[in-house]
Amino acid sequence: MPAVYQRLVVLPNEIECEAPYLKQTIDFTRAGLGLDRARPQEYEVVDSLSANELRQHEETLDTIPLWSTSEITEQLVGTETLRTYYNFWVTDYDRYRIGGKREQVALVLREMQPDRLDPAAQTWVNRHLVYTHGYGLAMASAHDTGEAGKPVKIIGDIPARTPRDLPVTRPQVYYGEVPSDYIVTGLSQASQTAEFDHPSGEKNVTTAYAGDGGLPLGGFLRRVAFALRFRSINLLVSDQPGPDARLHFRREVADRVAALAPFLDLDSDPYPVLANGALSWIQDAYTVSDKYPYAWPYPLYPAVAVAQEQPERNARRQAAYLRNSVKVVVDAYTGKVRFHVYDPDCPVLRTWRRVFPSLFTDDPLPPAVAEHVRYPNDLFTLQARAYARFHMTEPQVFYNSEDLWDFAREMTTTRVPQPDGTYQFAQARERMLPYYVLLRLPGEQEARFRLIVPFTPASTAQALTGRDNLIGWLAADCEPGPRYGELTVFDFPKSKLVYGPLQVEALIDQDPDISR
Repeated sequence: MPAVYQRLVVLPNEIECEAPYLKQTIDFTRAGLGLDRARPQEYEVVDSLSANELRQHEETLDTIPLWSTSEITEQLVGTETLRTYYNFWVTDYDRYRIGGKREQVALVLREMQPDRLDPAAQTWVNRHLVYTHGYGLAMASAHDTGEAGKPVKIIGDIPARTPRDLPVTRPQVYYGEVPSDYIVTGLSQASQTAEFDHPSGEKNVTTAYAGDGGLPLGGFLRRVAFALRFRSINLLVSDQPGPDARLHFRREVADRVAALAPFLDLDSDPYPVLANGALSWIQDAYTVSDKYPYAWPYPLYPAVAVAQEQPERNARRQAAYLRNSVKVVVDAYTGKVRFHVYDPDCPVLRTWRRVFPSLFTDDPLPPAVAEHVRYPNDLFTLQARAYARFHMTEPQVFYNSEDLWDFAREMTTTRVPQPDGTYQFAQARERMLPYYVLLRLPGEQEARFRLIVPFTPASTAQALTGRDNLIGWLAADCEPGPRYGELTVFDFPKSKLVYGPLQVEALIDQDPDISR
């Protein structure tokens, strides 16, 4: 009977029959993913800009990032790793006040990777007692270029060369993003072995760990337990560790946080913060559910996957409800982890707080750290993918999918490894990844740090050509305070052509003075 009813009654009048249910799906999907808070604005596009209008947006124009994260990472790896055993993971964009001005910068911590040592030097002593930590960071302007078009460095070298505004008083990095094994600090004074701190000319500078991170290595029984845990007899028989030796493990930020709160879903990009001379990490954590009533679940995946043709293959889970409820701060020196509640109204988080009352804190983030809060990339990417469809709030328009959007595309250079160890470079059209920018919107007095992504009309398999004109963009406010997480949508007029990124690139390539 249901099949007969569907065929004879529903299908011939589908939009009328389904409209109430489509309306429920639209409303509950937007509520579950936080899209109901988005503020759409019609933007009147003009064909020319006056000098006065350009001056009003000087801060934005002066700080537009010039490089993708992969491009600037390659630049910094080539000039700032300095030794083979150091490694940079992924460069992150943030904003810092330098010389009285707020600048957008790219920064990355210089982490230790002992498996990059010469094979003859990869002994147990070197890997677990000597080469224990990374050192310092590299920071470059996101918008300035120096000689040969390279990024202008703000912090670099060992010991760190820093501006007066950004001192680095504790540069050691014991906890970070690079995959790492356990280490032992607090070596015996009678030992000839010492912790390597950083290179300096012909000699190396050594150090002794002075924090309270890790666990006391302890006496015989504790050593037996640790030796069994890590399958290393050296932990039991070595006489190098002193009476105050400490064992550090789970030193990857995401692994450390996940071990303490496995019920939270973590953003794929923890990022470093330099605050009051010390280094720490901010790890965004989500409360997620695929059980939100009537909602359309969307795959949660790393933001970098959006450029792929089938990013859903990298999905961690389906999300019909998603909130960035917790900001986790991890000290890069001690490994101390603090779970700061960032969305106290989240019902899922309130439940977990009743289960683990001592895990979370209502204390605000330290002020110097709070200045560097960002809207998380994975959350924004999911919201943008959902908004591309669920900006259509009228059931009939939604049913016909007549205004479906997609991320704008750009030309990128791909590097394909070859069997002989070389690389072949090729041009490819890929979806743009969301990016951070200092941006002042109409009616605002100053630029605010935002995460944005542009949209173009979606193409279909049936369409012979895609449409690359810009149809809108979505921005999320990253500044701490009441406007944090505010989503702003700019809708461009459908009756007027607004060039999208691919079309602008084509215009650049056609102009010999600009393209060179």
